[in-house]
Amino acid sequence: MKLARSRHTADRPGRLTHTRPQQDVTSFNDLQKRGDDAMGETDLLAQALTLGIHVRYRPLAPGLCGCYLDTGRLIVIDDALSAPQRRCTLAHELAHARHGDHGCRGVGGGKAERRARRETALQLIDPRAYASAEIVYEGDVWWIAAELDVTVQVVEDYRLLLHDGGTVLGGVW
Repeated sequence: MKLARSRHTADRPGRLTHTRPQQDVTSFNDLQKRGDDAMGETDLLAQALTLGIHVRYRPLAPGLCGCYLDTGRLIVIDDALSAPQRRCTLAHELAHARHGDHGCRGVGGGKAERRARRETALQLIDPRAYASAEIVYEGDVWWIAAELDVTVQVVEDYRLLLHDGGTVLGGVW
């Protein structure tokens, strides 16, 4: 069984504590019971359910934030992550799920990982909010990430897309 894995780091200033264990989401009924919207996490969970993917929150090995199991249509997210880390990891693993990726290693693994990171950055970062945060925080990646409720890695991936200019929408990242 191969895994598509995320390795987002704990990179948010002042937000490294985990508030409470997350409830597994395997149906729309579970989604309604959550009663919260952790900065868009509920929308991502709804996307997962629409795709027929179950999401579970469990302790994972150090350095591993999430994984997608294509054979079981299952995403597992480390239950110790902060809300922004969960959101970014879930978006990343959903990108793997949408493409039916079977892992990040081996033939095609690097391409699948780059695609998942690109799609995560484009999905989670609003261009206007990013531009405003760039000005307000004078390019400081940590504070921009905090303002946008994403990880530093997602901001850096978005910056790479901006740097590449016209290739962002052309799919050549």
